Amino acid sequence: MNMTMQPRSILFAEDYWPIANTYREFFKREDYDVTFVSNGREALQTLLSQPSFTILRTDYNMPQMDGLELLQRLRLEHLQILQQLRVVVKSGNPDEPLRHECRQQREAGVTIDCLNSMNEFKFWNALISGSDRWQELVEPL
Repeated sequence: MNMTMQPRSILFAEDYWPIANTYREFFKREDYDVTFVSNGREALQTLLSQPSFTILRTDYNMPQMDGLELLQRLRLEHLQILQQLRVVVKSGNPDEPLRHECRQQREAGVTIDCLNSMNEFKFWNALISGSDRWQELVEPL
């Protein structure tokens, strides 16, 4: 996937609704098509039924199925869908299991970025504006 492309269809998995609502308004102003789900299980079901998204943004800690399990299941069971997406994982503290999964995703040909929660809004602003500054905001793997 072209790293500078401007995606228009985002699947946004976030269980904390104040954050989801903030991004709902942000993406609406930018004229993006965003589908919000509250956990990894819903994200997986949505991706399987509507594989036309250009970005999957997932929170790391969510109920029912967390972001790590979602990524692992997609990589092991639905790699072709995953390889068509740009994946953005948000975590308050990206730990080694998450970093390891992100490295495995990259080795499998997936475009994936891991973000600290503090940098997420800046990341989306940079990505949407077409700036390369988003690269400074991702966590090293």
